[in-house]
Amino acid sequence: MEKQWDCCVVGNTVSALWLSHWFWSRGKTVAWVSDGRPLSPSQAMLQSGWLWALPEENVNSLTKFLHGLHGIQNVLSLPDKYFELVYFDARSSRRFRKIEEVEIEWGEHEKKYFEEKQILCKTLSLDLWAWHNDLQTFHSSQESPHKSFQGYSVLELETKNKKLNKIRLTQLRSSNTLCLEANDFFLCDDEEYWPSLLKNLDESRVLAQAYKGFHYQGGFGLQFLHKNFNFNISQVAILPLVINPSEKTSISHIIGRFVRAASGETHSYWVGLLKDEELEDNPEILKKIKLAKKALDRAFMGFSESIQKEVVSFEPQMRVFSHPKNPPLETLGSSIITDKMGELHCFSSLKKIFEKYTAVESLPETLANGNGASDSKESSVCQHSPLAV
Repeated sequence: MEKQWDCCVVGNTVSALWLSHWFWSRGKTVAWVSDGRPLSPSQAMLQSGWLWALPEENVNSLTKFLHGLHGIQNVLSLPDKYFELVYFDARSSRRFRKIEEVEIEWGEHEKKYFEEKQILCKTLSLDLWAWHNDLQTFHSSQESPHKSFQGYSVLELETKNKKLNKIRLTQLRSSNTLCLEANDFFLCDDEEYWPSLLKNLDESRVLAQAYKGFHYQGGFGLQFLHKNFNFNISQVAILPLVINPSEKTSISHIIGRFVRAASGETHSYWVGLLKDEELEDNPEILKKIKLAKKALDRAFMGFSESIQKEVVSFEPQMRVFSHPKNPPLETLGSSIITDKMGELHCFSSLKKIFEKYTAVESLPETLANGNGASDSKESSVCQHSPLAV
């Protein structure tokens, strides 16, 4: 007999992790379908350009909703909790300057992204990197509270009365299939993928319409493991690829940070955005990556010599560049959410979902269930329950 889940979260994104944790902490049974372990802060940065900064007022709301962290520290109690952004200015004796002190000209392809980051510095913002790292580690452990279906791909989406109520999965390198049925579904990213999995053409068009009008921007990521490298910068840093560009079209920057792992190893992570015409031009992408490494050497003495290992990644759809004015949050009775519009939009979308379900839980049981009457006198307060099948 198939198990009926309260919630089914599909996708390996930050929003998928936060959703799974929130519903589990409220006593719901959660099935999480993903192609791997929960995203670490560095993976989210390299894949979607996240810097892990939120205004303090948003963080207060976030920690209020994401309660029940089971030993995970409150972000407000962490050292170095405030987000700081600095700019490398080779023409200044100070070298690294606060972002608000510098007049910066951005490339047209990166202007929107960096101006959003500058806004974060105009208010008191908190750095969520260490906090999310704890949360990700907790959910990656053997004691993980949700039921994770890792290594599965979605074969089909099924609806009942025009509401998504079931998905069929297949295990990689296997012919085995699995069906998951749930009261509520949450589709996280992979937006071009979902409509093709509906057999009903009208419903497929409805789902496709929800993602219409989104245009993406590609980018690249650089991650390094350092040895014998003493860095003294704790802020997130922006570096120009060229000090004095001859043309405005050649203006580009990278942004990144150094992180000290629990093992004591030093890592650094950097991302840059690409122009549309560069996406299909491998030599141009390689040229930009070489410029990025030169910029890092210019900013941090001994950077290249300290590199023990490096990984270069390319993301053709790193960020949403433009989108409809009011992108839908729900279709076919299911919530849709993306990480690729940045931290602020992701949090705003999640908050609406949390508020919606909190409001339903606060209703009398007869109204929450949509019934006119009920003989049940049991408490409607959710108790924590095991999530194993």
